[in-house]
Amino acid sequence: MKRRVMKRSVILVTLLLTALALTGQTLFMEKRGSDVPELEFRFLRPFFEGGDSLSFISGIYDLTLSMPFKAESSYNWVVSMPFSYMYMSEDGYSESNSAVGNLYVGLQQRLKAGVNKGLTGSAGLFLPLAPEDDYFATFLGYLSDPARVYKYMPNTLTFRGTITYHRYWEMAFLKVELGPDVLFPTKKSGADMEVLVHYGIGGGLKLGNFALAGEFFGYSILTQEVDDIGDRFFNYINFGVTWTKGRIRPGIFYMIPFDEDFRDFLDGVIGIKVEVDLKK
Repeated sequence: MKRRVMKRSVILVTLLLTALALTGQTLFMEKRGSDVPELEFRFLRPFFEGGDSLSFISGIYDLTLSMPFKAESSYNWVVSMPFSYMYMSEDGYSESNSAVGNLYVGLQQRLKAGVNKGLTGSAGLFLPLAPEDDYFATFLGYLSDPARVYKYMPNTLTFRGTITYHRYWEMAFLKVELGPDVLFPTKKSGADMEVLVHYGIGGGLKLGNFALAGEFFGYSILTQEVDDIGDRFFNYINFGVTWTKGRIRPGIFYMIPFDEDFRDFLDGVIGIKVEVDLKK
C-alpha cells in the first residue's frame, strides 16, 4: 500500500515541477537566509474528514524571527515559537485549550551565494517546552504540522539540520533540501532516541507580483522497525500563492497528506503566512 503511495508521490512531483517554476518563495520548506532582519507569522488550520466542531481560528500560530549577525554577514540567528489553540463547540458544550510548543533556536548560513544558485545550511535545537498534560492542544499541533511533530512533543529535545540547494533562472527557481532530525527523550519514560531524515523539493511560477508555488516534502523514520520499507516514509504536497513585492509579503497555501492513515481522517491543512522585513 505504501509503495503505491510512494509511486504516486513521485509521479505527482514530476508533473508539479514540469508545470511550475518558482521565484524564491517557500511555503513549508527551509527558506534562504535573508541579509536583513525578518519576521514571519504562520497560521495552520487542519480540516477533518466529515467536518469538525472546531472554530476556524483553532490551529497553530507560529512566529519566527531571523536576524543577521551583523551587516553583510552570511550568518543568521533563527528563533521560532509555536503556539497551539483549540476551541470546540457542539450541542451546547464548549471547550478551549491552548499550549506552547517547543522553542527552536538555530543558526543559518548562506554557504554559497551567487546570482543564479546558492547553498544554505542550518542547524538548531527544539527545546522541550511543550506541556505533557494538555493533550488536545498538543494533538492539534500534530495534525496541523504533521511533518514536524517534534515541535509539539513533550519531554523531547530535537536536533534538526538541513542543507538546501537553490537554483535560479530568469523566471524560474528550483529548491531541494535534505537533513537529519534526532529526537532525544528528556525523561525516563521508556522512549528511545529516534533518528529521522527530512527531504523536500519545490518549484513554481511567477505571475507579476504573485508566485504560484508547489512543494513535495516529507520524512522517513530510520530507527523504526517495519515490515515494508515504504512504511518508513510520510509524504505531503503543498500548493499556494504568495505576494512577492515589498516589505510585507502575505501568502496562502494548502497541504495534503499522502499517507493513507492520515487521509482517513485528515482532508488537509490550510495555511496563512506573512513575511515582514524589519529593515528597509
